[in-house]
Amino acid sequence: ALQKYSLENDTLFNINENLKSMETGQEFWKQTQALNYLGKTVEAVNNKVLLKENEVTKLDYSLESPASLVSIGVYSQDGKLVRTIETRNKEGGRLQESWDGRNSQGVRVPPGLYSFDVVALDAQKNIVPAKTYLQGKVTGILMEGGETQVLLGKVAVPATSITRVLADEEIVSNPESAKVGSNV
Repeated sequence: ALQKYSLENDTLFNINENLKSMETGQEFWKQTQALNYLGKTVEAVNNKVLLKENEVTKLDYSLESPASLVSIGVYSQDGKLVRTIETRNKEGGRLQESWDGRNSQGVRVPPGLYSFDVVALDAQKNIVPAKTYLQGKVTGILMEGGETQVLLGKVAVPATSITRVLADEEIVSNPESAKVGSNV
């Protein structure tokens, strides 16, 4: 009985070691895959936006279906509402709104990292599901909390949140400012 117990214990130990090895291999694979993003412009599901000095920035989002009212809240890093941007009668799909970097009193806010959310209602006042996006050039890769993250300028996002790599002609440009090529 003791030999059987020892054999079962050894088998369980070997299975555990194999699982650890597989997990390490998967993490290495994720990091290696993330390296392919370096230098490329990507889009990720994320609600961050980097406001630069004296520039207008774009707030990228999508709606699952048409909405009669869309309310976009822009928040400071400490979670305070800076501004609400409302639009009406938007089609479903990919959309974009400009934010001039001003608060609700019309005063320009300091450059930095902000977040935004989108609340949309259809004509019957039902909530329309929405997603927010961030575009940026991948400038670095890091491991944080066991998760592979990519740096889009100054913003770290999980590599798993990347939805696509953009071709040059897809990169969102900002017609109001020749200096801005994306949100980061």
